[in-house]
Order: sequence, then C-alpha cells, then structure tokens
Amino acid sequence: MAQATNLSVSWLASGEGNPAPSEPSSTLLELDILEEIITKAQLLFQAKSVGLRPEAEARIIRLVYELYLRQGKQMDEASLNNLIELASFR
Repeated sequence: MAQATNLSVSWLASGEGNPAPSEPSSTLLELDILEEIITKAQLLFQAKSVGLRPEAEARIIRLVYELYLRQGKQMDEASLNNLIELASFR
C-alpha cells in the first residue's frame, strides 16, 4: 500500500511522522538490476545483429524488467536470448 500511494509505511500504520517515504535501498538495487538488464539486452542485440527500432528494443527491456519486478528474480540468459530472437523475426 505504501508503494502504491508513495507514502511512508510508518505514517500509514500510525498516522505519525512524515508521510513522505524514505528512499529505500531496494530502489537502488532495482535500478542496478535495470541497468544490468539494459546492458545484457544491448549486448545480445549487437551480437545477433538484431536491427530493431529503438522503441522495440525499449519494449523488450521493459518487459524483462517488469517480469523481474513480478517474480523477484532476473530472467535467465537463455530466456532473454530466446525473447530477443523472437522479437527479431517481426
């Protein structure tokens, strides 16, 4: 609930203190994961000479990141590779 409303967990629970959330370390971790996903995807695009529009590349990266957020773990290299191969057949 705190994440959806962008309010502090302690403020939601008690009504006391600052309603603004503090910067969680998990956000920084998620940004590190996003950067790693972008890097891996870009390297695979280059290695396979996949010529997708920037919007299509961004969409793939977004889908992989959303999967990470839902599952709490990164997509394995083979699955990422298969996704990029599938996208290149458009």
